[in-house]
Amino acid sequence: MDQEIERIIAGQLELAREHFDSCFGAREEDFVKVTEECGLPRFANRALFRYVTRDACGSASSGSAIIGKRVRMVDRDLWPPYNHFCDVWARLRRSSADIHALLFNILTDDASKPRAYLTRSDIKPLVTNVIDYHSELEFLEGQGQFAQSYADTVIERIFYNANRTWDGKMTLSQFRKADIVGILRIIEGGIDVDIESPGVFSYKHFYVLFCSFFELDTNRDRLLDARDLLRYFSGTLSRRTISRVMMGKGKPSEHMVPRAPSADDARARAKADKRKAKPGSRYDLNVRLSDCRMTYNDFIWFLLSEIDKTTPTAVEYWFRCLDLDGDGVLTVYELEYFYDEQFNRMEEEMAGDVIMLDDLMCQLNDLIRPERNGLITLKDLRRAPPKMLPIFFDAFMNLTRFLEHDSRTSFLQRQLAQISMRAMPTTLFKDVIQMRVDFLANLPNPWVEFADTEYAALLNDNEEQEAQEGAVGEPEQDTATTSNAVALTGNAAV
Repeated sequence: MDQEIERIIAGQLELAREHFDSCFGAREEDFVKVTEECGLPRFANRALFRYVTRDACGSASSGSAIIGKRVRMVDRDLWPPYNHFCDVWARLRRSSADIHALLFNILTDDASKPRAYLTRSDIKPLVTNVIDYHSELEFLEGQGQFAQSYADTVIERIFYNANRTWDGKMTLSQFRKADIVGILRIIEGGIDVDIESPGVFSYKHFYVLFCSFFELDTNRDRLLDARDLLRYFSGTLSRRTISRVMMGKGKPSEHMVPRAPSADDARARAKADKRKAKPGSRYDLNVRLSDCRMTYNDFIWFLLSEIDKTTPTAVEYWFRCLDLDGDGVLTVYELEYFYDEQFNRMEEEMAGDVIMLDDLMCQLNDLIRPERNGLITLKDLRRAPPKMLPIFFDAFMNLTRFLEHDSRTSFLQRQLAQISMRAMPTTLFKDVIQMRVDFLANLPNPWVEFADTEYAALLNDNEEQEAQEGAVGEPEQDTATTSNAVALTGNAAV
């Protein structure tokens, strides 16, 4: 095995030598030839270049001073001597079990602070490399804060998918399961154009997230409060759910909450709140939420989890929100706390056509099949059929979506029945079952379906707005930036 590794290293260094002979002293972007000869994705070039030049010069020697395509690199971006590169690469390659460990070690290496995890800032060289040199992102040149928001979105989505410990520290195991190397190779062929299922680098997905946030952020302070979130999809989420989300129960918030008041202040405030409270009011927001804010990065986790409740991260996100005492078990009493508001809304909006909690719990127990009846754990939900999870969570948090599930289920059943009718009696029964299974497996991903629909609507709204305004008037800064970005990508990305 050692001989095989040495043979691979020798072959890679021999191929790299040709580029050192012809390009020595060239810039970072020219080093991509060496990166590819070493078997790494081309968009890992900046990370590898920083690694080898840091060893040579004592610090990272290049990288965009700001986000923006082909911004002049911070100087001292000359290639290291070939002999030095050979020593660094051979040492790195021998210490890495596979290509995933190799890239992980490149990103985490820090002689002053050895560690076994990646942070968000460690991922940034990969993302900025894509922004600076991918042909589909040329329109981000000079976009400043908009391009920075795109980078932040990509990084946050990577951690949303990979960081199963929720601590902002991505281990090698998580890095490998997220297949960052594979993602970088895929986007070499395209990010949105001719891509059936765009990934974390998708500009369309970023734009939907970005616009969804700023549609709620009316004062443009890049922070949402509870009242902003109340307007999410015209108030579909219950207020008790919003309270839990805003207090950081789903995902700990990045926003620093002001220092907690003293015990005396808290008691005085509680007495005042009690005097102001209206008897029997079910919808008054907890006044403690006045200190809670949701950042854009927090919103990314929220929206991804709200749209697609079948992913592992979304399941844990909403489980944490429902678990009032944080003991890892959802009891009937906790679920009743959330369903109480849903029940009240049904009485008001559906003319008394309501679903009793006892009936609902019987149905949900049949769907989830918990190990202990009436006590639902995260393990129970992870074992349940993924398609059932949105029904479970929406029953207690999102009344509008919960009521839609019945019509969606009926439509799906009709589609499956049509498949069976067309196939039988000429097709074997086992083949009919397989056809139905294949149909269900190929249903669109909820997030991708949502993002495609929203992006098309945003483009249509933008075109209508431009047609109405013409060349008259100056739009607001945020609108100008985002409208420009949509216009630049409209034809290519849709």
